Amino acid sequence: MGTVLEQSGDSLVEVGSGSALCRMTFWQYVITKIEIDDRLPDNPIGNEITLYKETLKSKVDASGKQLLNGKHLQNKLVSKVANMLFRELSRAIPAASCANAKL
Repeated sequence: MGTVLEQSGDSLVEVGSGSALCRMTFWQYVITKIEIDDRLPDNPIGNEITLYKETLKSKVDASGKQLLNGKHLQNKLVSKVANMLFRELSRAIPAASCANAKL
């Protein structure tokens, strides 16, 4: 879900990078399994995502209008899930390396 900066004439443009198929599949997963309420498991990671969604949805301006909605809210949620996935993979790799070293 990362982006890269590309120069186009006098301006810098931020475009998606990596596999388009991977980005589309990850986006669909987040929209269908994570964004919809009551589809997350009741565990620390599910609770963290739920709290983050509620925090994003509770941000309003002075007139009470929700600041983030639609694609903007979904982009924030996709980014959070990608960062959490990386965090959990980073925690799992040293544990797997230690288990293989003992063999």
